[in-house]
Amino acid sequence: MQHITLKGVASGLQARGISDLSYSFVNDAGQTQILLLRNCLYVPDCAVRLICPRQIGAVTGNSADGLYATHLGTLLVVNGQPTTVKYDNLSQLPILFTKPGITTYLQFAKQF
Repeated sequence: MQHITLKGVASGLQARGISDLSYSFVNDAGQTQILLLRNCLYVPDCAVRLICPRQIGAVTGNSADGLYATHLGTLLVVNGQPTTVKYDNLSQLPILFTKPGITTYLQFAKQF
């Protein structure tokens, strides 16, 4: 892999490799959805996973799939199924909470 330094939200961070990512989340219909993105940059110093909106439609093969931003939130469309993603109060960025992350946290919280 050639040397890549990111710009934008992850400005100045360096990619260290390429990998496939799998996101599991609950869509607006209450169904669990899986989004598999291939050939994503591995950036170990980035605190969050960043999704490239153009990559979503390319992976699913549906040109209507992707991220659509409005003043109320962002709509993530995967295989024609919408998921509303609210903006974070501090960063004003759309934050998608994935199912494994929530499940792991709930299991942790039950211990107390």
